[in-house]
Formats: sequence, C-alpha cells, structure tokens
Amino acid sequence: MRIQQYAGWFIVGSLSTLLMTACAPVQEDIPSRLPGQGSQEKTVYVPQDQQSLGGPGKPLVSRCSPNKYQKQAYQAIENRQYQVAVSLLERAIRYQPANSCIWYDLARVHYMQGNYQQSYQLGQKALRLCHVAAEKQRIEKLLTDAAFHMQ
Repeated sequence: MRIQQYAGWFIVGSLSTLLMTACAPVQEDIPSRLPGQGSQEKTVYVPQDQQSLGGPGKPLVSRCSPNKYQKQAYQAIENRQYQVAVSLLERAIRYQPANSCIWYDLARVHYMQGNYQQSYQLGQKALRLCHVAAEKQRIEKLLTDAAFHMQ
C-alpha cells in the first residue's frame, strides 16, 4: 500500500516538474545595454499605435511587438546613433529573419542616413515578407520615397 502511494506521488511530482520546465521562459543571449553605454541605459518601448515614420526627434515605429534588439535600436535612433541602430537591427534579423517589421525598421534607418539604394533593397525584402495590408502600405510609401531620392 505504501509503495503505491509513494509511486503515485513520484509520478505527480515528476509530471509537475516536467510541465514547469517546459513552460520556463527561454533566456536569449541579448545584451542589456547599448554598446558604449554604462548602467544608466534605459529601454524605451515605442507604442504600437503611433503612426510616425521616424526621423530626427521622431521615434521609429514598428507595428509588430518589438524584441529587445528593436527596443534598443529605437533608443539609439532617438540619440541619433544610426550605426548602432543598424547593428542592433541586423542582430535582430539573425534571430527573426522572417520578421518583415525588422526589415522595415532597418530600411527606415538607412533611409534616415541617406542610403536610399540600400533602403530600397531592404524595403523590397520587407514587402516580400509582409502579409498585413496596412504594413504593406507603409513599406510601399518607403519604397516610393527611396526611389524618388535615387533619381
């Protein structure tokens, strides 16, 4: 009788441990600060309902839920550290290569830097990956602007 009781508790304990392990959050190897910043760094979340296209003094907005790299890139853009933002967004693409929002964000940063050819190419990639009509309109606007500046 006692052996059956212990066996039952063992099975319940093993199953609960297995479930808790499977539901544990995955820790990514993402730095908590921007390169060159001390411990005073703060992470900025850009609300999804803003419609800004970015630029000096305006946040670069992604309609997708931004990952840590994107959030840090938004902070770098606010500080006009465009090369840092490019580096962070390229790193985000390594983790989510099919995320059209990251490709769009990267295209916008290149556009802000005046790299219109690069912006156009990245915008085309974002457009190919995008499946949301509203996002496609924003990407097409970027492509139109970049093509205008390339002429």
